[in-house]
Amino acid sequence: MTNQEKILAMLEGMTARQTKAEQILESMQAEQAAMRAEQQRTNERFDNLEDTLADVRTTVARIEYEHGRQIGLLVDGHMLNAEKLGRIEREVTRHDEIILRRV
Repeated sequence: MTNQEKILAMLEGMTARQTKAEQILESMQAEQAAMRAEQQRTNERFDNLEDTLADVRTTVARIEYEHGRQIGLLVDGHMLNAEKLGRIEREVTRHDEIILRRV
């Protein structure tokens, strides 16, 4: 094999390796584009989650406020009933005493 043939064989080998390297590079670029698209979808999902979380926090705060008021009103009502029952009990005791004195 002459030098010229050796050089041609080397060039063919280099061309084949270059073609293979270009194919690998194109494949890597396609994968990178797919990864960027997936990252964009992931970012959008996180944005949606953040919006949903903000809505949930707002709803929880509203529920806590409303239920806190309602519980306060229930406690106030219970206290009023307890006072009323105390007055009724005292009145019934007084009436019992009056009845017992008459008997």
